[in-house]
Amino acid sequence: MDAELEQRIRDAYAAFVERDLDSLRDFWHEDAIYVNPPYAMEPGTREGRDAVVEIWNGIHSLFEFDAVDVLEIADGPGGVLVVVRYRGRGKASGAPVDVPMAHVVEIRAGRVARLAWYGTRDEAAEAAGL
Repeated sequence: MDAELEQRIRDAYAAFVERDLDSLRDFWHEDAIYVNPPYAMEPGTREGRDAVVEIWNGIHSLFEFDAVDVLEIADGPGGVLVVVRYRGRGKASGAPVDVPMAHVVEIRAGRVARLAWYGTRDEAAEAAGL
């Protein structure tokens, strides 16, 4: 994996936690695609950078994040596998949040063209071709 790209990916997750959505938005193509799995609360595909920003705003309206720990990054033929752990608490309930998740990120011309998330590393690794 290219060290600069890996750092940009890590920086993007840090920007998400800090709610620096302008910086994060700049890392995505205007025609980017965000894919929720069938078992997600809101399954399906969102298209366009503005739709992705709406997702981030929705998530931040529900949760306060302390960190997103990037546990693994691996480049595969089907995309970049990124395994993360979201830590924080629910805004309304204060209940702790500690959620592992895996993403497969496709990069085009140095920006995110597509992100699909998965509930397990194994699912995402298969999708990334690892």
